[in-house]
Amino acid sequence: MRARYQGEAPLSGRDALLRLAALSADLVEIRFTQVGGRSVLIAADTQGRRRVEAEGAPLSTAALVAAASHILPDIRLRGGALLTAYDAYWYPHHDARVLPVLRLRFADPAGTWVHLDPETGELLNRLDRSGRANRWLFDGIHRLDFAILFHNRPAWDAVLWTLSALAAVIALTGVAMGWRRLRR
Repeated sequence: MRARYQGEAPLSGRDALLRLAALSADLVEIRFTQVGGRSVLIAADTQGRRRVEAEGAPLSTAALVAAASHILPDIRLRGGALLTAYDAYWYPHHDARVLPVLRLRFADPAGTWVHLDPETGELLNRLDRSGRANRWLFDGIHRLDFAILFHNRPAWDAVLWTLSALAAVIALTGVAMGWRRLRR
């Protein structure tokens, strides 16, 4: 999937060196990727600022959508949206997540969604119907990252501590009952 999105044309070593020579000296991270056969250089400096240089014109939403149409080549895109705020499926938990993000929905039987970074063109995430169900049945229950709790950290802490204390009481009750039974 990622290879179909990136395309086939590799960045030559000479081109990579020329691009690197033109960049600032305070860089701490440099990555090369491809979007639809176009080479993209992503550089981050010591302050965390990103600089993106795409081969040819800067990446546009239309170019990203065109490249994304190759992810599932026989399936049409059903729609898309530029997310400028976190939602129930694109949110940070322990790791920061990029905003804005381009969400594209495919019309395949699995209901596939992909999330693309509109600045760099990177394919950030793929999510299908089972992944969205897993988000609620696993992540929602195990991490308690429901929106009402996620956006209100003291409430999340209170619910987590209450449920943890309740689980500890239940476990200790089971140990006490087992101990009494074994002593008979």
